Amino acid sequence: MNFNQLTIIGYIGKNAETKQPPNGTPVTKFSVATTRSWKDDKGEWKDRTQWHNVVAYG
Repeated sequence: MNFNQLTIIGYIGKNAETKQPPNGTPVTKFSVATTRSWKDDKGEWKDRTQWHNVVAYG
C-alpha cells in the first residue's frame, strides 16, 4: 500500500468539521493558512498567505 505524508505548519482557519458517512469512516475537513515572507528588491518585507484545504479520513 502506498503512503503519503505531508506536514503543514500554520494557523487553523475555522473549527474542524467532522462527519460520518454511511460507510462508518469519519471524514474531517478544515483549512490551514501558511504565510511566506521575503524581502523584495528594495529591501522591503513582503508576505503572501496561502490557504490549504485539508480532508482527513479515518
